[in-house]
Amino acid sequence: MKKSESRFKRILRTLGCAAVVVGSTTNYARAGSAPKSTDAPAKVSLANEIITGIPDHLAQIDSLIDDAMQDNVLDASERRLILKQATRTLSKLELEELDVHLAGLRTPSAEESQQTPQPIPMNGGNGVTLEGSISPCCEEPSCDGLRDNLYIFSAVDAWKGPIDDDGNNNFGFRVGFNMGAPLPRLEDRQIGFQFGLSYAGYDFHGRESVSEASSIEDQLFITTGLFSRSNLCGTECEVRRIGWGLVLDSMFTDNAGEGADEWSFFQLRGQIGYALDHRNEVGLQASVGIGGSEEASDGIAASDSRVDVQNQYSAFYHVKFPWGTDARVYTGFAEDASDWIIGANTNVPIAENMALFAGFNYIMPSTSGGSDDDRFAEETWNVSAGLSFYPRGNAKSRTVSGQTWMPLMPVADNGSFALEANPSEL
Repeated sequence: MKKSESRFKRILRTLGCAAVVVGSTTNYARAGSAPKSTDAPAKVSLANEIITGIPDHLAQIDSLIDDAMQDNVLDASERRLILKQATRTLSKLELEELDVHLAGLRTPSAEESQQTPQPIPMNGGNGVTLEGSISPCCEEPSCDGLRDNLYIFSAVDAWKGPIDDDGNNNFGFRVGFNMGAPLPRLEDRQIGFQFGLSYAGYDFHGRESVSEASSIEDQLFITTGLFSRSNLCGTECEVRRIGWGLVLDSMFTDNAGEGADEWSFFQLRGQIGYALDHRNEVGLQASVGIGGSEEASDGIAASDSRVDVQNQYSAFYHVKFPWGTDARVYTGFAEDASDWIIGANTNVPIAENMALFAGFNYIMPSTSGGSDDDRFAEETWNVSAGLSFYPRGNAKSRTVSGQTWMPLMPVADNGSFALEANPSEL
């Protein structure tokens, strides 16, 4: 059954209609050219009739909005002030619906200011929770910092790649965090900054190695960069269907591979997506190694050969289910066009501040399989599953755009940051 529109939303819509009636008069006045008709007093009278019966505290809020819009601009500071004043009289749900309404207000151009404004559509947008309300950490002043758009995660990981040769695969545990914030001076363009890292330990009983057979393999990933999410709220002219992210990933690992080596690698990773609608997004993603390769002391990459980052290129499809779950599938190629990539990941909110996540990445090499020259060891795969905690309670979102300032790109792992051994010979 379709959920009925709340009383508060109906009131906001009524106030919006009243603003249109008055605005059609005041905008002509501000432009310095009055319309030929002289029905301005009648319009004002009609506006007064429209708002008759609306509670006093809501009328006061509307008055604040009207004052803020005297210059046809509702900037972030004015919006925060209105929300702050409204907290004294409105419930949490009403505050969230008011935030949606304010998000729909925009600055008209000089040409538009001479035309009669259209009613503001009360459609939802990014940052809307499953119950149809804005998360408390969407646009409020206390939500502009990195810590306000933060999630902490822990996961179980299993992975294997050419650096392990015919040795054991890697199983262990990973913990980390990821956070985002608007970039100073670029906030109006919806460009944010993100930073995250993770630490993992694998192979707790060691490996077949001459030098450090019993040592745990340590990995540290650091991800930092810029992002801009699509925006499906507001008026039609404000909708941005394109979202993008570009980050620098750093990997620092000790006791890695069959030779228990110590390496560091770097890559650029990015994605660009197009939101078809609130539920569906398509796009491209890629990761490219930078900074050179490392020597390997043992295994498939030994004998004066190298270890390098394995470049990956793929197309993805992202869907948002009505109950809030995100799912993404992708396919493409790595290095050689005949090295096939397939992968998927999902994020399932189970509370306002908690979500389950899982994913896998598999790279099938172009070489034939079997034991000849350890060809079976050339495949690369990663499987991960875990739990995320969102201190600010913004685990849920309603559209593929997601929360405005939450980090777009996940922290790298052994799937998105894969290594290739002996690239000159494989």
